[in-house]
Amino acid sequence: GQAIDDLLEFNTLAKLKTNNPSAYQLWQAIDGSEESYFISNRFLIDKSFYEHFLDQTEGSANAIWPIAEEYRQRYNLRGYTNSALLVSLIKSVPNADQVLRSIQTELKDVETALPWMEDVLTKRKLAREKQFMGGIGRDWAYGYTPILQRLGYNVSHDIEMHGFFSDTSMHHRIVGQMMQMINNGNGTVMLVGEAGVGKTTCVHSFAEVILTDPNTPKNILHNQVVQLDAPTLLSQAKNPGQLEELMIRIFNEAHSAKNIILFFDDAEAFFGSGPSSIDLSHVLQPAIEASSVKLILAMSPSGWQRLAGSSVAGKLQPLNVPPADEENTLAVLRDSISVAEYKNKCVFTYQALREGYKLGSRYVTNLAMPGAALTVLEQTASTASGGLITKETVQASIEQTYGIKLQATSETETSQLLNLESELHKYVINQTRAVQVVSDALRRARSGVGNPNRPIGTFLFLGPKGVGKTELSKALARVYFGSEDALIRADMNQFVTEGDVRRLIEPMQGSELGFLGQVRKQPFSVILLDEIEKAHTSVVNALLQMLDEGEMRDSDNKAVWFRDAIIIATSNAGADKIREIIASGEDIDNKEDEFVETLISRGLFAPEFVNRFDEVVIFKPLTQDELVSVVDIIIAGINQSLDAQKVQVELTDTAKRWLVEKGYDSKLGARPMRRMAQRYVENTIAKKLLSRSVASGEKILLDISDFKQQ
Repeated sequence: GQAIDDLLEFNTLAKLKTNNPSAYQLWQAIDGSEESYFISNRFLIDKSFYEHFLDQTEGSANAIWPIAEEYRQRYNLRGYTNSALLVSLIKSVPNADQVLRSIQTELKDVETALPWMEDVLTKRKLAREKQFMGGIGRDWAYGYTPILQRLGYNVSHDIEMHGFFSDTSMHHRIVGQMMQMINNGNGTVMLVGEAGVGKTTCVHSFAEVILTDPNTPKNILHNQVVQLDAPTLLSQAKNPGQLEELMIRIFNEAHSAKNIILFFDDAEAFFGSGPSSIDLSHVLQPAIEASSVKLILAMSPSGWQRLAGSSVAGKLQPLNVPPADEENTLAVLRDSISVAEYKNKCVFTYQALREGYKLGSRYVTNLAMPGAALTVLEQTASTASGGLITKETVQASIEQTYGIKLQATSETETSQLLNLESELHKYVINQTRAVQVVSDALRRARSGVGNPNRPIGTFLFLGPKGVGKTELSKALARVYFGSEDALIRADMNQFVTEGDVRRLIEPMQGSELGFLGQVRKQPFSVILLDEIEKAHTSVVNALLQMLDEGEMRDSDNKAVWFRDAIIIATSNAGADKIREIIASGEDIDNKEDEFVETLISRGLFAPEFVNRFDEVVIFKPLTQDELVSVVDIIIAGINQSLDAQKVQVELTDTAKRWLVEKGYDSKLGARPMRRMAQRYVENTIAKKLLSRSVASGEKILLDISDFKQQ
């Protein structure tokens, strides 16, 4: 084989001060190079790693050469490049993977630095060549195309002048199929894929290949890809007749030029009706049938489905573009982030790219991969103030956008989580078990113990009216989720027919957000499914996947995630039975399983529905003593409203008891208490304030005598 000296980079060889260097001396020769900064910034491996772990024994670099040789062959490198040597040095460290895990990375991640760095150098060389030569400057003059030059975007010309990022293995496969279909078929390809999968990227990659790859079939070699969009064409015509005429002239130009491939992006717009779309199927069909012009169209699966069955669809050759997997997405991100980095003067670590993929999968539901991950990273770059963008920076950006909690708990939040029960009991009387199970679920989720692929917690709250089922949901939204606005409520008595399933999964209800639309907008929330027993069986079945996997599909078949939500379903079913058990002196907590079995046997709930919940909790009816505490909570709320007036109200114990006796209803629990407080407390205060009989800063003490005047 070649001598080691011939395989090393010149600068590295010049810095080696001995013929028998240690691994540490080899690193010293590379330190300060562009590659050392690249690996340090991208993988957060700083000098202390090498200083602490590398072998300093004379000749220990001999163990590095075989590793570098393995990388040279695997990645087809020109020699023992600096990046290959650095990764080899990292790999040579005893228990390398364990050490790397402590800085949140792995050897296989660090190995991606080799193709990444090579790609950076190749692109830089290509950019210099293009700058120097002004593009390859092929002769484009096959035919005169004034309309296409004016209305189209010449993708090929742009690639000639500025280059294009290298495609991933996924794009490479699709480009190969596109070439085959255009060359051997009727000259058309219909790319079908969700927004974000990279249909346009595939077309740009295809344009680059047919310009530069000598193995391209002769009849498409050096062809130009010209992109057309509906808004531009619509702006050129006053009526459908003019538009048809314009399209015929465009097709004639492309046909005469012989070297044009037309690309219609968002092709739904060319087969539709409405203000921003046109139906040109009757113009396209003859051109396709005659194979007179080469066409690439891109469309979403739902658009293709709508077109299926039409005569023009039968002439088009569909090619599915699937969402990218993690490996392909990371390859695209490595290629694409340089633009965002240059624009925002920042550098992404590899861990930030991985986090972009992970969080894009979970929160960017309107785009598929790799588009979802790119959106997350571009958004992070634009909101971060330059510098190094780490995994934590990406998390902070998503937290800000979606109002969720991703980063490690702060001291304040830790204290709040550990004392959640006492905070919730400020709003909810008794119901100790219910308060505990929701608090435990939040602690599991935030400590990383919970299952990230399910909702934070799913609970079925059973019990009579007015015992605190809805109040606990509101308190949870207020205390932990930041505000009562974080409560998304679906009254299930509005979903009583089979047809209501459609309404449940519609993201929009007219001009307002539907249930799933609200969850998509605010994923970190408390979901309240009130009076679940009233929902139709089909509606309940539609909710099963949400309870199990934290996911539902909307009417457009797009995923909506519930993995950052607590889901609470409430029901009054069997309320009389609960009161009966308590009246007999038995402990309801010991009767939960038996009670649930009774509800299932009576056909009120299906076993597969009940079994989907983490916990089923029975709420106990409130005693008169407990209702006095409810009065205290209501008065605290009134005092909050009176803060602006600098006035406070207080009730004597006898006044509280009087209100409880006046409003007590064993079937309605605490519900009448708010009405009593409004009628007697708020009305009394309102009169005192209007008559100016209360001075600012004064505390009003109310007794029964004040109420009897009402």
